[in-house]
Amino acid sequence: MELVGKLIKINPAKGGTSKKGTEWKSQSIVLDNGSDFNNEVCIEAFGDKGISQLRDLKIGSDMKVLCNIYSQEYNGTYYNKISGYHFASINQTPVSPTQIEEGIDHKGGDDLPF
Repeated sequence: MELVGKLIKINPAKGGTSKKGTEWKSQSIVLDNGSDFNNEVCIEAFGDKGISQLRDLKIGSDMKVLCNIYSQEYNGTYYNKISGYHFASINQTPVSPTQIEEGIDHKGGDDLPF
């Protein structure tokens, strides 16, 4: 599934050890998907590979996230989880090396400072 929205929060990474003794790491982000109701969506990234994709993200940037949605049952109640596996900023114009060298304005059409 693909989710698109504005990045509004990056939560701190957390980790621990599973019952089997395996180390785990996760980090979550919150996207505003722009809908009128229930517009904030929390998406988790697991492991070093997933968390490394979150390092260069900036609050306020538009994002596209590929994710899986699943439910787990505990004592007769189901809990939903959104697990992201690809995080990418959108609306950022790629800059070629010649544009940087020649001093051509390469900021693109937005007013963002980055």
